[in-house]
Amino acid sequence: MSRLVFLALVGAATAQPDAQCTTEVMALTMGGFEVSEATCTTLAALEGCVARVTDRDTQSALEVALGSYQGQMQACTAGPVTAAIRTQRDEVGITGSQIFFHRTIRQTVNVHELQQQVDANEEALSTTVASIQADISSTLSANTAATQSRMDSAASTAASTATSLRSDVAAAQSSLADAMSQLTANTAASVSTSAASVETRVAALDARINVRLSAAAAASAVTTAALNVSVQAAIVAANNAAVPQVYVQWGSRTCSAPTGVAIVRLYIGITYGSRHNYAGGGSTNLCLKNAAGDQGGVRQGGHDSNDMVVPLRHEHAGYNNLPSRNNLLRSRDGWNIPCAKCKYAKSCFNEVGVAECPSGYHKMYTGYMHGGHERHHGNNDRFCIDKNPADNDYQHSHDWWGYVYPTIARDGTSAGSRNNRVVLACHTCCVR
Repeated sequence: MSRLVFLALVGAATAQPDAQCTTEVMALTMGGFEVSEATCTTLAALEGCVARVTDRDTQSALEVALGSYQGQMQACTAGPVTAAIRTQRDEVGITGSQIFFHRTIRQTVNVHELQQQVDANEEALSTTVASIQADISSTLSANTAATQSRMDSAASTAASTATSLRSDVAAAQSSLADAMSQLTANTAASVSTSAASVETRVAALDARINVRLSAAAAASAVTTAALNVSVQAAIVAANNAAVPQVYVQWGSRTCSAPTGVAIVRLYIGITYGSRHNYAGGGSTNLCLKNAAGDQGGVRQGGHDSNDMVVPLRHEHAGYNNLPSRNNLLRSRDGWNIPCAKCKYAKSCFNEVGVAECPSGYHKMYTGYMHGGHERHHGNNDRFCIDKNPADNDYQHSHDWWGYVYPTIARDGTSAGSRNNRVVLACHTCCVR
């Protein structure tokens, strides 16, 4: 399998947060396709992982690789095989001269349980070694006792027949000596063979334990790395998550934004609020769509006994020498204030009394705070009027008797270090 295909499969596997197939793909690709207990186990684990992938395109790519592995490792007959027939509703389509069915098992391995199994195997190994050593000691004692018994019996027989077999005493003694030598040699060989067998079994058990411990450690390391990646991805997603925000850009017919920042203008409007010399009414300023007709409302006759809003106009930009692009804000004193309803993909807020937006926020527009005159009866809320309108943003100069004026911070020197009598700057700040 080429390096590009391998990288694609690893990318596809890691893209699935609910089915991490990276370990099995890497193990099979890097380790080759030699059939063994370990590779067959890895193949079965990959089959289970592919079955849990929820993205169909990713699962299809992994199934192609799985089919290739199964074709090259057909000797893994004891492992589960993936089986699936996918059809559209009311239709079954099967093509090809050869059809292979594969079944998938799902297998969950708990690292802590695996460690417990290793500990149990080590304890069982210790018990087995102790048992074998006890068996060797018992066997050696039994053989020694049997040998001693045979020697005693031979000596007794020789003594009882010595009188009648004096001529053969030398031959009998020689034969007895040969028998004793052979018996000792056989006993030593048997003990040596048993000890070698025990050492071989112990070495094999140690090797299997080391392999399983290494596999468990590798799986744990991969799992930890995958968890770290998932946690970092979750942190990035949480930091980037935001609720779309709709806000008003007062004093402009456009929704301005820094270069490259996407923003949607919902409509152009005119700012409405309370009449400056009337008491009562609400303080909330409204950006009413600048369009003909009732716009969903109910037209009235000459009834004036209601809550009334009128188009607002700003005053005293020139009086307060407020700087703006081409001094447009000063030249538009007495004109109706335009507005635009804007939508941004993340959250926004109005910042007042500071020079810039906080770090991590776009400054969508900047301006000066305005509100109702301190001696007027009209109740108009303070809001941020764009200080850099376009040349044709202000289009009406009718006198509708609704005025707002620059907001000035006064008498603050005793409470802090801010300068006295300063028109407050303001901005609309949105998450980057």
